[in-house]
Amino acid sequence: MYRTTTYAGHFLARFERDVKLYMACAALIGFSAFGIYSVLFNLYLLRMDYGVDLVGHFNAAGLLAFALFSPIAGNWAHRAGYRRALVGGVALMVVGYLLMSLAGFFFGSLRTGWVAAVQVVINCG
Repeated sequence: MYRTTTYAGHFLARFERDVKLYMACAALIGFSAFGIYSVLFNLYLLRMDYGVDLVGHFNAAGLLAFALFSPIAGNWAHRAGYRRALVGGVALMVVGYLLMSLAGFFFGSLRTGWVAAVQVVINCG
């Protein structure tokens, strides 16, 4: 009897090793950068006494930067090479995450601008 259902093991067996590694990295980055970080970032902002509306503005600024920078990043990746663009993007994200930890040293509107600018840097990466 022929089964019409496919299992994940059979589905993944079709791909080469590099594709499997890429999918695993994409899943890990998606889970950590877009899952855990988003929750912790929002809690971090609330802990710094920002209101819920300003937290939404910070998140919106990052997502807008992501949307506006994506075509530029795609063009750069096409010209410079996809591997170089991927490594550069992850490096930019890491630098942004490290710079975000310095936000606690600023006060007032300087801290607000710092958080917004670094959120843009992270999402451009």
